[in-house]
Amino acid sequence: MEESYSCPPNLEKLKIKDQYELIELVEKLRREFKLVLIILPSEGEIFDLLRYMNEKNMNPFPIPAHDNLPFDLKPSSYNVRQLRIRSLFKILIGGTGVFLASLRGILCRILDPQKFLRYSIRLKRGGRFPEKYFETLGMLGYRRVNTVRFGGEYARRGCIVDVFSPYHDEPIRIELFDDEIVDIRLFKPSDQRSFKRIDETWILPVHDYIMDGESVEHFEGEIEDLKLRFTENVDFIDDLQKNVDSLDSLVGIFEKRRNTVLDLFDRDDSFLVFVNLEKCERNYRNYVEELFKIYPGKIFRYMYSRYSSVDLNRLFYSNVRKLIVDEFHTWGKDHRIHSGGWFHSEEVWFEEDLKPGDFVVHVDYGIGIFKGIVEIENYTGKRDYIEIMYRNGVKLYVPVEKIHRIHKYVGPTDGLKPSDISGGEWAKLKKRVRKDIEKKVDDLLKLYALRMKSRKRPMKGDMELEEQFALSFPYMETPAQLKVLDEILKDMEREVPMDRLLCGDSGVGKTEVAMRSALRAIASGKQVAFLVPTVVLARQHYENYKKRFDEIGVRIELFDRSRTKGEKMRILEDLKAGRIDMIIGTHGILSDDLRFKDLGLLIIDEEQRFGVFQKEKLKRLRVSVDVLSISATPIPRTLYMAVSGIKGMSIMDGNVGKSVNVEVIVTPFDDRLIKKAILVETSRGGQALYIHNRIGELEGIRDGLRKEFEDLRIEIAHGKLQRRILKEIISALYDGKIDVLITTTIFESGIDIQNLNTIIVDDAHRYGISELYQLRGRVGRGQRKGYAYFMYPPDKLTEEAKMRLKAIESKSNLSGLEMAMLDMEMRGIGNVLGLEQHGNMRAIGYRMFMEILEDVFRRRIGEFDELEERSIEEMYLPRIDGLKLDAKIPADYVPDVIERINLYRRISGVERIEELGEIEDEMVDRFGKIPEETRNLLNLMKLRLILSKHGIRKIEIRDGFRDLKISGDTILVSRRENILEFMLNSLKEG
Repeated sequence: MEESYSCPPNLEKLKIKDQYELIELVEKLRREFKLVLIILPSEGEIFDLLRYMNEKNMNPFPIPAHDNLPFDLKPSSYNVRQLRIRSLFKILIGGTGVFLASLRGILCRILDPQKFLRYSIRLKRGGRFPEKYFETLGMLGYRRVNTVRFGGEYARRGCIVDVFSPYHDEPIRIELFDDEIVDIRLFKPSDQRSFKRIDETWILPVHDYIMDGESVEHFEGEIEDLKLRFTENVDFIDDLQKNVDSLDSLVGIFEKRRNTVLDLFDRDDSFLVFVNLEKCERNYRNYVEELFKIYPGKIFRYMYSRYSSVDLNRLFYSNVRKLIVDEFHTWGKDHRIHSGGWFHSEEVWFEEDLKPGDFVVHVDYGIGIFKGIVEIENYTGKRDYIEIMYRNGVKLYVPVEKIHRIHKYVGPTDGLKPSDISGGEWAKLKKRVRKDIEKKVDDLLKLYALRMKSRKRPMKGDMELEEQFALSFPYMETPAQLKVLDEILKDMEREVPMDRLLCGDSGVGKTEVAMRSALRAIASGKQVAFLVPTVVLARQHYENYKKRFDEIGVRIELFDRSRTKGEKMRILEDLKAGRIDMIIGTHGILSDDLRFKDLGLLIIDEEQRFGVFQKEKLKRLRVSVDVLSISATPIPRTLYMAVSGIKGMSIMDGNVGKSVNVEVIVTPFDDRLIKKAILVETSRGGQALYIHNRIGELEGIRDGLRKEFEDLRIEIAHGKLQRRILKEIISALYDGKIDVLITTTIFESGIDIQNLNTIIVDDAHRYGISELYQLRGRVGRGQRKGYAYFMYPPDKLTEEAKMRLKAIESKSNLSGLEMAMLDMEMRGIGNVLGLEQHGNMRAIGYRMFMEILEDVFRRRIGEFDELEERSIEEMYLPRIDGLKLDAKIPADYVPDVIERINLYRRISGVERIEELGEIEDEMVDRFGKIPEETRNLLNLMKLRLILSKHGIRKIEIRDGFRDLKISGDTILVSRRENILEFMLNSLKEG
């Protein structure tokens, strides 16, 4: 596609100095015009101006360009589509306001406005939701699921309909009586619970197109035309047909009319402001040129012109009034990294997705294959049972109330076979594993015992100084921060040396907690050592800590290879003399040359990054000083020691500045995909990181990408660069002056740039799951969706590497702690005990291994009492003889098998009647009125809770008794119609 741009010479121009004058101009225009559109050079500058205007309470509406390439056949991210659809809807219903866009955003084709309004669904309490609306949801682009979690999904469960529309940041729950709308509520995807009632709302399209009959007919006609015109591209055209949910950047393939965003502003009460028109044009032109380098065929130029974008001259010669604002220096680094912004964060969670065919472990019978849930009617009535297949075709049916005895097998399944349940094989195997574990556990407890015997001076601190320091924190502390800080400071006030793990993802505020812990030690007359794994991270922490601590006269020094020999000698002398309060550095601070006058606190950031020598030194330090380990993904040994109580553990969640999710793409190495990823990121004003761990090849990669992207600044960085050059590159990256940085894993942790939202990792098969998680965590810290590409050579993958890559892709929304737990499951538990235990874990499964391990630990440290010697069955599930009752969750009430299993598991695991009440409320909210057989199930569990509390182990239901009689640990009760209610009422009264 060749385009010529001829900006009219009479277009009004205006010189302004800064963003303040721009805002004054916009406010003046807003008083005169209903719609003001500001066109900026890049998506990044839209983002910056949006933030700035939000701070001034102007609340503009962004119209971002789609963040996919037109021919990538990959959906534009939901958050981008949501913002576009909201803004367009605002204009179409007669709204007023200020709108922000780039040339790409306003020149791309959109849905016919009249069709947009015709198909959008307005809902009101007391209104109707007819059956035809479900067909409309499909045309609007909604996908039916069992549980609504993400935008563009809907679920239907009897009288409950859940929809996640772009109109709201949370999904809506519609409660129906027949087709009348009884209630509309917003609910949280994380716990599926309603939290706010609303009177009315809109269900808007999910895409820039609607798949009604007219659009489908036009699409099919265009596909046939493409096949006739471009016979050599039939495979690509076939792929177009298979990916109709990924064509937001090719709307014209569905629409005869050439509507654009620009058309919505082509009216008398609109005004356009171009900010630096020359740069706007240049960026747009560069994007188109780079796009056709990646997609050089004629078909792509044809499709781009016909389906995607319109000629730029259409903008210049439109009737709408417009002016040009000359380039000026506006929003700098401070605004780019400020929290808050465009997108809401999508909350995520983890649940066991047990499905037929998976291996499961029954505590008493061993490893089998889960076949599903089956309904069986017998002398107890109709109940659901878990069907498990064992060796030689033997089937076991487990009542759902005993589902807590079953869990999914976690570990390598190659060559795994079901257990033989006929010869006591499973019991013998568990006994052997237990003996093996017992031999190893004692070694691990020695360190714990040594620390418990040690004593140090309690750190009481200086309350006035600590309060003054807290006031300099620019944010409001989260409840999680305050809770964790309290736990740490209480540990520091004790005589026993602290050994605590602080676990939390990036953005939750761990740094502030560590700072205040350091201040407590310094205010108590002690020195602090802060050990970090990389030079980059050491420098970042040093600058952050120095900025805060300089104000109260605390001296902090950096000790790493960036220091000259003379500087190091001075630091060593001052540290020994006590003139330095805190030292931050890499593994060099563990050397014998570095001596403290009075070390009181050691802070370790990401301990898993250190080698064997450093860990041994740390082990010795732990006995005498307070130790605070900080990690998003702790190593298995550290994690288990925390989980089992050998070290303290504090968990932080709830981001200080929430970020959107990261899409993880695991794929064989693809040079073209790398270029696509870079173009997508830089065209939206962002920065990209390319991780390649062989220093000698970095320059070649850089030079190749520079030829491809002549307008981008592409640099390299690695640990062997001169310290001055490395520092300059890091500063340029933070300042947004580098578009793509090609580097080694020196940036695995520590980098915090909210404009950096794409990472490409070469040879991803070489990394552990925690390392992959850390690399993924470098992006998605801002307000735009992050992309993490993990690439591998397809012919070099081991089975373990496949498992790691599959885990980071399929479980990409887990927290760091959950990912560390998954890492522990996949590796085996060898590192937990310091010795090889992988064979034992494989034989019985991760969770069974952990249960035995926990049991051994607790017995060794004397935590069991006599009651705990009894089995769960004896304590918790009294026998009920003679009761025939249907007690189950019907499939038509909760259709999703996984959801039903999770509910059964939660019900069977409750320990308090109040918990049952909470589950009951949730079920009514999510699924509607509880059916009789489910009510029976809940009442049975309630009865068992009451009985176990009073030590009752058996109920016998007989004819001939008048009432209810308790004899020892047995209840004798007369048979009657509502026997369950009768027993519950009698026991409550008694």
